[in-house]
Amino acid sequence: MCEITDHPVDGKTRAAGILRSTADGGDDQARVAFAYLLNRGIGLERNAELAADYLLAAAENGNAEAQLHLGVMYCLGEGVPQDFDQATDWLWEAEHAGLLEAAVWRNYVCVVRRRESVKRLVALDGPDVVVRNYRRMLEGAVEELPDYSSEPWVEKENIDALRRHAAAAAAGDADSQWKFAFMLATGKGTRQDTSAARKWYRRAAKGGSRTAQFMLGEFYENNGEMMLDHPSNEKKAAFWYGKAAKQGHRPAEVRLSVLAWRLGLLFENEGRLDEAAQWYEVSANLGDAMGLWKLGMAYALGKGVQPNVDKARELLTAASTTGLAEAKLELARLNLKGDFEEAAPAARREWLDFLTAASATGVPEAQYELARLHLGAGFEGADPAAGREWLIQAANKGSAAATALLRSLAGAKEGDAHMQFILGNIYAEGPGVVQQDYAEAFRWWLRAAQQGHAAAQFSAGFMYAEGQVVAQDYAEARRWWLRAAQQGDAAAQFSLGQQYVKGLGVRQDYNEAAGWLRKAASQGHKAAKESLEALGLPGT
Repeated sequence: MCEITDHPVDGKTRAAGILRSTADGGDDQARVAFAYLLNRGIGLERNAELAADYLLAAAENGNAEAQLHLGVMYCLGEGVPQDFDQATDWLWEAEHAGLLEAAVWRNYVCVVRRRESVKRLVALDGPDVVVRNYRRMLEGAVEELPDYSSEPWVEKENIDALRRHAAAAAAGDADSQWKFAFMLATGKGTRQDTSAARKWYRRAAKGGSRTAQFMLGEFYENNGEMMLDHPSNEKKAAFWYGKAAKQGHRPAEVRLSVLAWRLGLLFENEGRLDEAAQWYEVSANLGDAMGLWKLGMAYALGKGVQPNVDKARELLTAASTTGLAEAKLELARLNLKGDFEEAAPAARREWLDFLTAASATGVPEAQYELARLHLGAGFEGADPAAGREWLIQAANKGSAAATALLRSLAGAKEGDAHMQFILGNIYAEGPGVVQQDYAEAFRWWLRAAQQGHAAAQFSAGFMYAEGQVVAQDYAEARRWWLRAAQQGDAAAQFSLGQQYVKGLGVRQDYNEAAGWLRKAASQGHKAAKESLEALGLPGT
């Protein structure tokens, strides 16, 4: 179970914490997402080396996105030593999985390597030798020392390739047609012309080129760089992916399996359940876990298809074997066959096991269900304290039901102070279930603070110090911070120290400031340690 944060944190920090927990649990997609945050310092301190470690773990498991990003890091020397051989190896893997961006980066590696060759020639030989070498390399096209910044040898290669593929494309060669289209779309060797590129892609795709069919599908789906003058159209994307998939194009199968359940979800949200079920079936037939789960739910609930519990169980079981927590949850619910209290002991045990497993992977619906059972003492060994923690996690992840129950528990007579504090955090951050509302956040923090909750006392003091939704009042801020600090709250101790350093609502007093800052620093408060150093005061 993730550690509950005792102080308000911004949404980015919370997201980073959730992603790290999931990534450390072995989820490759979470590893990629967490590496992105790490490498850019979003929600946590930037650490490119650690980002590369997370990407490597996912890349070695075959995750194409991780392979692409790791290849780029090797290209740029970010978080790892610059190594073009390693970069090329990982980019090849990503390109073979269907990520076209990897091909662009491989081209970048080629260009950089050529540039390095030029630099070595300049360092080793005189200008005359450099000119002679380049005349031989480019068959007389270079008349003087190349301009390294414009890289004319790359441009010449593109022009030659353009002419070659243009001639073959006009003669009906499908392979050259899509390559010619690619060069037109990216402006390689010619002026960029996306309209002409699309025509050649379509010609190659209709001629049976599975690569062209895949690329056309991708551009329709993503409205990518090569199709900026054409709107995205996911149905057309699915059509062309399907064409390529029938010819055994594996990346097209993967894209279609994902796109199909996304289309299904779109139609389901529009109430077009028959069409939704058809797309879920396309995805399920390609083995996608989400497609299997959604089609299983359609059969379980009779949405767009005739209800069929056996079919639903078969599909949910298949989805569960992939590790999809949502599928495990629904399979357990299906096997429960009614209320928990009335179920057979074996079904009750299975339901609890599934809820616990799904909760540990971060599924908010499971966390809410598990919290209700613990809080209601609905089984032997129920733990209300554990139920409270699961409820908080579910609410923090955006569960409307969990937030409603949390509000109920916090608002009851002699309400739970920690629940009140967490509810204040939720209103302060506005994760989606509730609108961000600092006035409501302050109301809940104040209720918890009045019951002696130290972190809530710090938060109430912070609102007074900042003048948020209440009149700025340093004396009132100090009153709440002092109560929290006397309970050992490091953030409050640091804030009191800063008040005395700056003389905010109190007489400036460095001795008093040092006392509070040392208390906070002794608990590992980084900013308190830095303040002591800045003031030239010893830490102890």
